[in-house]
Amino acid sequence: MAGLRDLKRRILSVQSIEKVTTAMSNIASAKLALAWPKLEHARAFSSDLEKVVFSLQQEPTDTIKDARFYVIGSDAGLCGSVNTLLVRHVREEIARVAEEGTDVKLWLSGNKIHANLNDSRRIGGVSDIYGKYNYAQTTEYVADLVENTEEPEQHAFYYQKMKNQNLFGLHADYIPTHKQIAAYNGTKSGKVQFEGDQHVKRNLSEFLLLNSIHRIQVEQQCTELSSRSAAMQNAAKAANDMIADLQLTYRKIRQTKITTEIIEISTGAQAVMAEE
Repeated sequence: MAGLRDLKRRILSVQSIEKVTTAMSNIASAKLALAWPKLEHARAFSSDLEKVVFSLQQEPTDTIKDARFYVIGSDAGLCGSVNTLLVRHVREEIARVAEEGTDVKLWLSGNKIHANLNDSRRIGGVSDIYGKYNYAQTTEYVADLVENTEEPEQHAFYYQKMKNQNLFGLHADYIPTHKQIAAYNGTKSGKVQFEGDQHVKRNLSEFLLLNSIHRIQVEQQCTELSSRSAAMQNAAKAANDMIADLQLTYRKIRQTKITTEIIEISTGAQAVMAEE
């Protein structure tokens, strides 16, 4: 059994951990409060564009031969199982579409995703983005992506989508490629009539890709902060529970020692009095 000195050191150590985790939870909550309006603006900006471009796509009739998976995760850890669940889901999707004959290439965002999915399928991606992330940066690496890689038959985005500031879940978005938009002939009933050359259609496709990546990265940033806040709250609560248990054990051992010393003193006094 641990001595009183060891227990006291352990209590002080856990108290320090509790203070750190509480501070980290508060910081994550404050950052989330600042990031949330950015997410709302990104969603509002992208929603109308997506409605228009989605109405211009021609649905594929054959099996998709090649697809590009955009996996958007976080740069840092201590945010629960956000990245673990995302990576597991993407691996399952890769195995599923491989059985259907689809070749997958990966575009990765976030250090944690790079560490787990950085294999021969990777064609590009970014890391360390959240500290200095902005729309201009997204424009630069999307331009590089478009110029240096061949467009696939399908764009698939995998990420954690926020439902509210405390709840999120795995989500997949599929946006039309230039090929699907170019194949549209304006004859679909109830769809937007579109007049324009292939250059305009390609610009629409690239602009949708740009805004989708931007929106989802802002989404994932909020997810990371929300998850970290919750994880640190749970850690602080667990530390508080451990402190309570250690303090109870400390008091029990201390009381036992005091009682033992009193009994020894009383026994010694009685022995001395008996000898007299």
